[in-house]
Amino acid sequence: MCPPILRRFVHTNPPLTLGIRRRILVYGYSEGHSKMPQKHSTPLALAVLVFLFERPMHPYEMAATLRERHKEESIKLRYGSLYTVIGLLESSGRIRPKETTRDGKRPERTVYELTPAGEEEMREWMREILRTPVKEFPQFEAGLSLLPAVPLEEAAGFLDARIDLLNKEIEKVNAGFVRPRQ
Repeated sequence: MCPPILRRFVHTNPPLTLGIRRRILVYGYSEGHSKMPQKHSTPLALAVLVFLFERPMHPYEMAATLRERHKEESIKLRYGSLYTVIGLLESSGRIRPKETTRDGKRPERTVYELTPAGEEEMREWMREILRTPVKEFPQFEAGLSLLPAVPLEEAAGFLDARIDLLNKEIEKVNAGFVRPRQ
């Protein structure tokens, strides 16, 4: 049984019915046709939930915070994607507008806040990421699996250079942490 909002579309466009059903299943709608997807799978969605856990923010502030904290190194940021994610999180009840303001002739600015459902999803998502290993397919692992294509001495030199670069990255990350007093 499809949700009432889709019933008219399904009956008037039967060849597309399968595609609609597939989309419904991908987005995790329950049998009761809840509007709330069970999960948002992008790191950007998780970042939005975490930033709103810290405090209510405007989307531009979220993007600036991502850049300020150098999170764009691990989370792909495009403004179009950010606004799409915010729209999905809002329509699913994970975030909600807290206030909308306008300064002069500038466009309206909507500040969003995390809902209790959004906080619960964020916490569970973080728990799952941290505790459950997932098979990922990074380029480095693929390169290692194909290592015999490079002469041994050359490969060793590349790997030594990689170690040096990773150690520098570790130093940068460590420098950014505030250590608690002991």
